[in-house]
Amino acid sequence: MLRPDRNFWLSWVFLASMALNVTALAANPEDQAKPDQVGKEERQKQSEPASKTESNTDSKTESKTYLSSLSGTVRIPAHRLPIKVYISPMPSGAGFKDSYQVMLKEAFSHFQDSLSGLSFVYTDKAQEAAITCRFTNNEKEMHFAQEGGVTEIVMDSDGIMQSKITILVPRRDCYIKKVALHEIGHALGIAGHSPDQNDVMYFSVSPDLDVDPKEVKLSARDIDTLKAIYSQSAKPSQIVKVEGMERSAAGRAMIISNEGSAAYKAGNFDLALKKYQEAYQADPTNAVIARNLGGLYVNLGSINLMARNAAMAETFFKNGIDVLSKHPENKPFCRQACAAYGSLLMMTGRAAEAKSYIEKGQGK
Repeated sequence: MLRPDRNFWLSWVFLASMALNVTALAANPEDQAKPDQVGKEERQKQSEPASKTESNTDSKTESKTYLSSLSGTVRIPAHRLPIKVYISPMPSGAGFKDSYQVMLKEAFSHFQDSLSGLSFVYTDKAQEAAITCRFTNNEKEMHFAQEGGVTEIVMDSDGIMQSKITILVPRRDCYIKKVALHEIGHALGIAGHSPDQNDVMYFSVSPDLDVDPKEVKLSARDIDTLKAIYSQSAKPSQIVKVEGMERSAAGRAMIISNEGSAAYKAGNFDLALKKYQEAYQADPTNAVIARNLGGLYVNLGSINLMARNAAMAETFFKNGIDVLSKHPENKPFCRQACAAYGSLLMMTGRAAEAKSYIEKGQGK
């Protein structure tokens, strides 16, 4: 390993969470009391031996990959392909160069050329992108002074939902290219680092690179590792906490939210609510955390409605609508919450109010 004063670490924060399905849980409150059954079935599936084909593939490819050095298996699900990418406009001022964006786009092209089945399309709308990228000259945005880039990832139950890449400048173009490749690797699901310094996904990179940026490429092991991740038939593992997550406020909030998801799965709704509320207070800007809290509010509202506790149900429904309405990404869930609340209002003789919420639930 190079000395720290000549080495720049590449880092990432993995924000993993289980988004609640408001419709299914609210529509069948009896199933809510049996979350362990879902967990049991999932554990049984995970404990079943892999097929002969999968087993042979793993044994043959492990020497060509560094899967065993990673903390889990995560990926962008097929239904979210092609991957939409947003690159923030280059800021003006010293240290920012247009060539950095060129290096970044070349890095995305290299991944696309190296991995069949993965493709990227650029969008000018950050809110619809699966991967957003930006450059900064503020070292405080890095977790450590010697880092060259950071990637933050948000997951839902299907896999990677969103990734945010931040690259520190100024640096040589060849260095920027290598940092870009490294951070995109994290954004695509490489949960950790390679132990081999010849791989792009090694945890550090020398800032003294002086080569043509076009010569900076993924190693064969980098490519084979991603191919192995995306060729597995099993559903990606749910990762609660990985390296570096606790270093940022957003990461710590997600850790708390994940603790809430674990409590929910165990049937401890009181603890789940406490954890989700704590996480939301720590980071109200995170749409997944808001979805978890809002979804639980609505589910608890449904449970209380079935128990004929209309007053408590109304409180939970209102809280759920309030939390879910604050994020455009959660609009479908907010509609479901409005429809559920409208049903309660109708049942309690408040037809005029009910009509308004039912129409909101229908998207009117």
